Amino acid sequence: MKKILTAGLSPAIQKVILFDSVDKNTVNRSSSYLICASGKSINTCRVLIQAGIDAQAIVPAGIENMEHFKELCRNDHIPMTVSKHQEG
Repeated sequence: MKKILTAGLSPAIQKVILFDSVDKNTVNRSSSYLICASGKSINTCRVLIQAGIDAQAIVPAGIENMEHFKELCRNDHIPMTVSKHQEG
C-alpha cells in the first residue's frame, strides 16, 4: 500500500476544552482539557491513520517548541517529519 504524505505550513499546539454539558444563559465549567498537535496537515494525517491508511505529516516547527510538538505527535501515533525553522 502507498503512503500518503500530508504537508502543511501552519502546525499548531491546540488546547481542546471538554464540557460534560453546555447550558444557555449560565456559566459553563469545563470538566477537563487536552493539549494536542494540530493544523491541517496533522489533522488530516490523524484521520487517515484512524481510517487505517498509511500516512505521514511533514510540517515546519520552531526551534523553541519542536520537541514538544514531536512529543504530542508521538502521543497521538502520528508519524511526522519536522522541517526546522529558525525564528527571528
